[in-house]
Amino acid sequence: MTIEIGVIIATASFIIGFFTFNRNRDKDVKSYASESAIIRTILDNIGQSVDSIRIDFKLVTNDGLHCQRLLFV
Repeated sequence: MTIEIGVIIATASFIIGFFTFNRNRDKDVKSYASESAIIRTILDNIGQSVDSIRIDFKLVTNDGLHCQRLLFV
């Protein structure tokens, strides 16, 4: 009788552990996907800012060239 109770408890604990493992694994995957999406968004924003600065810098240098040409004329 005690062996049967031990087997039932062991089986129940194995099943509970298995379902807990699966639930935690799914949470980890969702958490990783969320963090990855946030990092991608931040990197995209940084890339857009760099492009904007690059365009502004080109406009400033082009204006500087026009001023230098006017000074020489």
